[in-house]
Amino acid sequence: MLRLLFYAFVVRPLVLIILGLHVRDRSYLPTSGPAVVVANHNSQLDALALMSLFPLRIIPRVHPVAASDYFLRNKWLKWFALNVVGIVPIERKPVHDSRKALAPLTEARDLASVTFA
Repeated sequence: MLRLLFYAFVVRPLVLIILGLHVRDRSYLPTSGPAVVVANHNSQLDALALMSLFPLRIIPRVHPVAASDYFLRNKWLKWFALNVVGIVPIERKPVHDSRKALAPLTEARDLASVTFA
């Protein structure tokens, strides 16, 4: 519930009104099934901008993918990132087994319908 309130009353007004995000062809956004939506990553606000585009009813199934070394670096940011923003944390360090690196995404995909990076 906290996550929904955060996106409805903080993220949406911030992104759509204050930042003035203009969206065209919103109908192309996936609303069901597994999907990956990728931002061009201009800033940390990219994830919030993308999240603001989805209908509130599917927000519980949409998860931004974020670097664990950044978003889990202290207990307060970790709690906020995991419980409010709803990130799927991934390691940025090189690994030899790509399945291991993508395991958090696979788990999130199995639990939710929409995940984006």
